[in-house]
Amino acid sequence: MGITSKYIKVKKHREAEQSADVEFIIDTGTVYSLVPGKTIK
Repeated sequence: MGITSKYIKVKKHREAEQSADVEFIIDTGTVYSLVPGKTIK
């Protein structure tokens, strides 16, 4: 297993116009990703 980071654009839902580029720290054994609520509001 390994760890890497990647910037990913997130939106509240698919049709949302606003988005945020969030840096995710990715563990190859992880199943879920979490984003703070303040980021997607």
